[in-house]
Amino acid sequence: MVADTIRHMRKKAGLTQGDLAELCGVTGATISRWETGKTPIPLDKVGDLADALNVSAHDIREFRGAGDDTAGNYVNSRLDAFRWLMMIAQSELGIEARALAAAPR
Repeated sequence: MVADTIRHMRKKAGLTQGDLAELCGVTGATISRWETGKTPIPLDKVGDLADALNVSAHDIREFRGAGDDTAGNYVNSRLDAFRWLMMIAQSELGIEARALAAAPR
């Protein structure tokens, strides 16, 4: 899940939520919401986040932590990828994709 990825990469980089927030131009509360999955990362902040963590936006999306090799996690990762693509389509193409992106897991 992207939220777990952000937390893992932030800690690996030796940053606090406040440090990362400052680098991304957001508040510490925003970073907390991203890391808990309460708020999706706006597409216009993915680049800032990747730069702050010294990784690519693709690395954030594709990171797989330990234990992600089970069938259930594989399916969930594919659903997350689908939701990510739908967010991009909605943002870039103006396609109304909220209903699809919010489909139950």
